[in-house]
Amino acid sequence: MKTGIRKILYFDKALMALFFLIALVIIFTIMSVMYARNYEHKNEQLHSRLTEMRSLSGDTAEIKAVVESKEKKIVGLIGRVQHVFLSPSGQAKSPLLGTSPHRRAEKYKNDGTFGRTRKN
Repeated sequence: MKTGIRKILYFDKALMALFFLIALVIIFTIMSVMYARNYEHKNEQLHSRLTEMRSLSGDTAEIKAVVESKEKKIVGLIGRVQHVFLSPSGQAKSPLLGTSPHRRAEKYKNDGTFGRTRKN
């Protein structure tokens, strides 16, 4: 039987070239299907990553807006604090700063804390 198949295959060079071409097409088709499946899998992974990144970018935009509003509030608060603690001459205000030395000593004698609370 082997010799009969060999005689058929080798009988005509055109028939042998046709069988060779068919084998190449089959191999090429199998390889193409394998590569296509691999790329489909990679495409699905990239699509899911892109979807996740888009959702995270929305979250990031929300966080950025919150941070910017907090920064504006902090800047306003810092301005108020500077205004409260700094006099027009650029010196820090103190409850005792504008008083005379005699008045300061009297205030210290009364409670010994210069206006701070004592810890017992």
